[in-house]
Amino acid sequence: MPTPGEHKTVQARILAYAQEIGWTYVPRGEAERRRGFDLDGVTPEARARNASLFFGDLLHDRVRAFNPDYREAEGALLGEFRRLSADIAGNRDFLIYLRNQGKFFCAEQNRELDLTLIDYGDLARPREAWQNVYEVTEEFYVHNGRHGTREDVVFLINGIPVLVIECKNASKDEAIALGVDQIRRYHAETPEEMIPQMLFTATEAIGFAYGVTWNLARRNLFNWKHEEVGNLEAKVKGFCAVPQLLRFLKDFILFAKKEEELQKIILRQHQTAEHLHPHRGVEQDSRPGGESEEFSQGEGACSGGRPVRGGPFPSERRTAWLQGLPRRRGPRGVCAIFELETQRGGTARASAKR
Repeated sequence: MPTPGEHKTVQARILAYAQEIGWTYVPRGEAERRRGFDLDGVTPEARARNASLFFGDLLHDRVRAFNPDYREAEGALLGEFRRLSADIAGNRDFLIYLRNQGKFFCAEQNRELDLTLIDYGDLARPREAWQNVYEVTEEFYVHNGRHGTREDVVFLINGIPVLVIECKNASKDEAIALGVDQIRRYHAETPEEMIPQMLFTATEAIGFAYGVTWNLARRNLFNWKHEEVGNLEAKVKGFCAVPQLLRFLKDFILFAKKEEELQKIILRQHQTAEHLHPHRGVEQDSRPGGESEEFSQGEGACSGGRPVRGGPFPSERRTAWLQGLPRRRGPRGVCAIFELETQRGGTARASAKR
């Protein structure tokens, strides 16, 4: 009997779970039409040659709804996005846009105004009152003229791809490691598509590794845990829940400079819980069989069999550090970059660069 493929065992299940928590499924054909594929192209490369990474019509509609004074033509904002560098700095600049700290010029008021792309008020709204559009699609194909890549599952907010999930078959050896290698290949071959995407996960239906784009070091890959080992439904509905993903984008992704090199960091699962509930201790699962957040060989380590430990900050100080970050604005209205300075004894502090 043939073994089940990736789509049957993992991808289709993720799409089904996502719809149950409020994401609207967009079939591949419809997604490609909305991205501007040339449907008459003979090859996938020809069809995707001038395609966008975004659902441009939806993005323009939401921008006009959130910014009544915005008068730019449809496509103008996408032009701004295309001018961002295809590297970690461009990804940082895109996060500035996602946090509504970009700018547009209002001729009527003769001044620059904040550009809102995502309404984070949805964090406090019931599902039926959400103002953003949450969609998920599959087989997200990109070709940049040199290389083509196809991401398994992509989550979009207001037409902007922000999360990619790479699915693998559980029967493959080191399946999650293979999934992470795929994410690494996307960065190398089609870095343009990684500019708006902020997070990634890799799963073979048992483990659920997650991290941030532009930082695929083993020490920065973590396991999204649940008390029931291998419960893919619970992990998808926890990590991909709309409020959780909004909090990741709004608060839980950090950029820092270490030894003059820009780095991207994500808070770990228990640290996000500490931030959401600062007066409640984090419950530790001490039962036999409970999952560890460390990304170990048993849950599909990338290589070497050693636990992937880490986070660049001492975990017991993370919540206080995050809550104490200064909220400043730098040149052109963008948020300042926070530089981590590790002192003797392992303490960490943040300083805002103007």
